[in-house]
Amino acid sequence: MKKTDLKSFLKEYGRLVAWWLGSAVVLPLAAHRAQLDPPWPEGLPMITGVLQLIVLITVFRLALASRAVLLSRVSALFNLLLAVTIGAYLFALSQLVFEAGSGGTRLVRGLTCTGEALAVFSNDCPLLKIQQISQAEYNAQALWTVTSISWARAMLLTLWLLSFSALSASLASFLAWQRTGKS
Repeated sequence: MKKTDLKSFLKEYGRLVAWWLGSAVVLPLAAHRAQLDPPWPEGLPMITGVLQLIVLITVFRLALASRAVLLSRVSALFNLLLAVTIGAYLFALSQLVFEAGSGGTRLVRGLTCTGEALAVFSNDCPLLKIQQISQAEYNAQALWTVTSISWARAMLLTLWLLSFSALSASLASFLAWQRTGKS
C-alpha cells in the first residue's frame, strides 16, 4: 500500500480500525476490572494496548505483500493460536493465582515449594490449598521459591500477551485480506 492510499484505506475501513483501537484499550481494561488479567506487572492494560498496536501494524504491513490464499491460512493459524493461548492462559490463571484473604490482593503461586513448605505440605506442593496458604499469612515467598514465583508470573504474562497478540494478528491479517482482494 502506498502512503497516499492511507486516506482511502481509512475511509473504507475506518470503522473497523476505530473499533479495533477502542477494543485494544477496552478489552484489557475490562479484563483487569474482572480480575482476569495476571496480577503482575502493574500497568498491564497499557502494556497490552501498546503491544496490540505494534502487532497490528507489523502483521498488517507484512500481510499486504501476501496473496489472499496465504492470508486466509495465516488468519486461520492466528485464530487457532488465539484459542489455544486463551485456553492455556485461563487454565494457568485458575491454577496459579490466589486471593490473599477475603477481598484481598491477588498473588501468584510458585512452581516449587520451599524446603519448609515441602516438609509441612508435601502431598499438596506446589498447588497448595488456600487454607494452607493462609497458615503462612498469604506470604508467597514463605511457601514457594522466589525463582519459581517469577517463572509462574512470566508464564502468566507470556500467555496473556500471546493471546492479545494473536487477536491483533488475526485482525491485521483480516484487514490485509480485505485490502488485497478476497480470492
